[in-house]
Amino acid sequence: MFSFFRSRSHGARSGRGAYLLALLLLALPFHAAPAAAQQPGGVAGTVASSGGSPLSGATVTVQPGGRSATTDARGGFRVAGVPAGAVTLRAERIGYTPAEQAVTVPAGGEARARLVLGERAVELEGVVVSATREARLKSATPASVGTVSGAEIREVRPAHPSEIVGRVAGVWIADNGGEGHKTAIRQPMGTKPMYLFLEDGVPTRSTGFFNHNALYEVNVPQADRIEILKGPATALYG
Repeated sequence: MFSFFRSRSHGARSGRGAYLLALLLLALPFHAAPAAAQQPGGVAGTVASSGGSPLSGATVTVQPGGRSATTDARGGFRVAGVPAGAVTLRAERIGYTPAEQAVTVPAGGEARARLVLGERAVELEGVVVSATREARLKSATPASVGTVSGAEIREVRPAHPSEIVGRVAGVWIADNGGEGHKTAIRQPMGTKPMYLFLEDGVPTRSTGFFNHNALYEVNVPQADRIEILKGPATALYG
């Protein structure tokens, strides 16, 4: 820096101005560096299976921050607006084991990543349907349905349905030995009530007096489950 002085008073003022200018110039780099560091960046990459096939529909989440994206048909993803610095990516998809990868996001730039997910068997909850000719949701059936699961059948190992069907609320069977027994479903005990028996949606015998003896013809140990429809069979089956 060169300074020219015409007089003593002018020189003093000029010196102070140069001093302030120098301080401002020295301060600029310190203010510019934090501003550059605050610029957000992004993360892009792919998600693939252990066999190398791209996985679409996988969710990739950036932590911290919680920003996420879903992979496209080629397994690609891109997450913008990620703060610069170290972050962790987590990829998830149904039927696969989640995977994580740490990356460093540059300020104003983009980090690249490739996450590989291993296959995993998924066990879903069973769906209980009513004993109609066609499968339907239990909640959509216009009657109460009691169910005896296959696990209960294998645990009890009943020789006769009465040994396990009686566990269902509203159902009671009195076995008197041989073919003589009484059955009641939400009604007084007696031998007059008639019931409709179906196996895989197909009637096992025609309707008639004492047709509840068809219980002896059912191979209970081989049954996957037993469903008791506590309602008018005619209204549902005709």
